[in-house]
Amino acid sequence: MQPEGAYRKGGARRGDLRRRDPRRRDLLGRAFPQGDWEEPYGRLNELYQWVEHGALRIVEWYLVDRVWKRRGARV
Repeated sequence: MQPEGAYRKGGARRGDLRRRDPRRRDLLGRAFPQGDWEEPYGRLNELYQWVEHGALRIVEWYLVDRVWKRRGARV
């Protein structure tokens, strides 16, 4: 489910997948963001963006991690 206005065309840029920080090989948990629930719509939008960012980060990690496996399988 996409809230109104949250859809973004595109995704991770190709260069983002190539840059790999050797210190960040494994996924690490993130602290749940603290926030104010006085405006539920705004808070839910913030949480949606937080989850979406985490999901894109995991997809990028997965794609970068499997590049060497894919290249090794072709040899």
